[in-house]
Amino acid sequence: MIERACDGEHSFDLIVVHSYSRFFREAFEQEFYLRKLAKHDVRVVSITQPVGDESEPVQAMMRKVIALFDEYQSKENAEHVLRSMKENARQGFWNGAMAPPAAVLLSGFSSARMARRS
Repeated sequence: MIERACDGEHSFDLIVVHSYSRFFREAFEQEFYLRKLAKHDVRVVSITQPVGDESEPVQAMMRKVIALFDEYQSKENAEHVLRSMKENARQGFWNGAMAPPAAVLLSGFSSARMARRS
């Protein structure tokens, strides 16, 4: 999409995103691409994080602050997810969508073995 916006054909002049965090996770990359798009007269507008007319310095600053908070939240979420996945694994749970066939067979085998011992 960014490539097409900057190809010189001026296919469109506006990109609408749900939030800036959906556009980019890192503040530096977001600012880099927003400036690249601005050079080609393409604006990016967030539906849930309106900052107003970005020709005003205070509006541009607000967008950058939002980007920094979004980046922080993304990294914080990653830490929580990793911690939860490690805890699940420690307790013997499978963190994927479906357990691999060998794990299903082994869990059934150990359950049957335990039932015979009782």
